[in-house]
Amino acid sequence: MMFMTSAVLALTAFSLSVLATECASNSAWEPQGCFFDSPGRARTLSGASYVDSHNMTIETCVAFCQNGGYNYAGVEFGQECYCDHALQLEGKQTTSSDCNIPCSGNSDQICGAGDHLNIFYSGNPEPTSPRKVDTWKYAGCYVDNPASDLRVLERNVAIPAGVTVEYCTKACKSAGFQVAGMEFGTECWCAHTFDADQAQETDCHMACAGDHREYCGAPDRLTIYRDSSSNTPSQPQTCEATSLAGFLPRAVFKGAQKEPTEIMLVEVIDSTWSILSACESCLSHFETYDLRDGSIAPVCHEAVPVAFNANAGESPSFLLDGSSSPTFHGYCVMANSAGGPKLLGVDGHSDLWSLCPNSTADGRLDLVYAPKANHAHYTLDDCEAVDIELQT
Repeated sequence: MMFMTSAVLALTAFSLSVLATECASNSAWEPQGCFFDSPGRARTLSGASYVDSHNMTIETCVAFCQNGGYNYAGVEFGQECYCDHALQLEGKQTTSSDCNIPCSGNSDQICGAGDHLNIFYSGNPEPTSPRKVDTWKYAGCYVDNPASDLRVLERNVAIPAGVTVEYCTKACKSAGFQVAGMEFGTECWCAHTFDADQAQETDCHMACAGDHREYCGAPDRLTIYRDSSSNTPSQPQTCEATSLAGFLPRAVFKGAQKEPTEIMLVEVIDSTWSILSACESCLSHFETYDLRDGSIAPVCHEAVPVAFNANAGESPSFLLDGSSSPTFHGYCVMANSAGGPKLLGVDGHSDLWSLCPNSTADGRLDLVYAPKANHAHYTLDDCEAVDIELQT
């Protein structure tokens, strides 16, 4: 059952009457029966929806969903309407008697019940997973675990135009990856390799935000493609050096044509603790940096902050030289497959950096190594993958 809000109730009586007059063209929609719904877990129909406690009918709901380009319409609790391109994972059919509440706009019709939907289908084809897109081949549907520290695919890539199989695979290829995955209809993920449990193909049942004819995974499910043009997925790189003098680290966005973003040292608490960020009004700015035996240190004439961590999900942190905290020596110089300046890596990986808007610091863009879900200072979906070029 869905609670009514002022935003949901924004449909006017006029708009509903228009929808009702359009129902003459809806004769192709066929009843599918009564289905369970799971408001506290995952909706059986998870697309557009609205509530009308006075005028809900099967016809107005079907017209609403048809006008939105959906394949399925469902009425619930006498007053709720839900739409989707396909039945979602939780949707299981039950007996018709479980749907027993009259529609608020026509007592002769039944509009589901509590946690139960009467569902109607347009007859139009459901989305599909293309078996091949350019050089990418469909690999199947796989289980992901967003709540864990390590996602199945390591790099989230933003697709401003809306995720599709084509856009996601192209973005991953341009970023140098051989595996692409779509999740939750709106997310694009990339990696060089992956290790995950395969799920039923029907588990990946959410339409892509940018193309409703294609599937883009589901909650906790990835629709995965492999680039067939590369027979051997790349492995973690070998560090070329652990020392480099006089470089300027610059973040270069992947998957889109954007200007490089300079990394600067920001004092976030006091004069002894800092992190790397791309904000434009930083308190500290150094002309160059040195890599000394795997540790980063900005070049200055005063006390020198040195790296003390580069943990997954966190921003690289710095303390004043001489602190009791141990110096972190895991950084190194790595090759750039794109042919540009050398890249900054950690433990054999130069491809796990992202810039993430810090939600606790007015959206300041902070550099994060291997960002993860459910972090206190950023939202994973807002992070954008970058390379850190070491410009000398």
